Amino acid sequence: MERHLPSWQKNATFSLVSTPAEIESAIQKLPTVQLLAVAAWLDDYRTMIQSSENLFERLDSEEAGIAGQQWLGE
Repeated sequence: MERHLPSWQKNATFSLVSTPAEIESAIQKLPTVQLLAVAAWLDDYRTMIQSSENLFERLDSEEAGIAGQQWLGE
């Protein structure tokens, strides 16, 4: 799939960041509007991760209960 950059990014310079220090440095250089967009995305991502962890814990607990019942021959 071919992707095109939005017009405001056509003259932008991109660099690869992969370490926490590089990411922090790149975030500090963002204009306020982009910084707020990244912050909102991180909040949404954190919420999704926490919801997933809670769901997996509940499913693990339910599976353990079912496995225990099967083991005991119930």
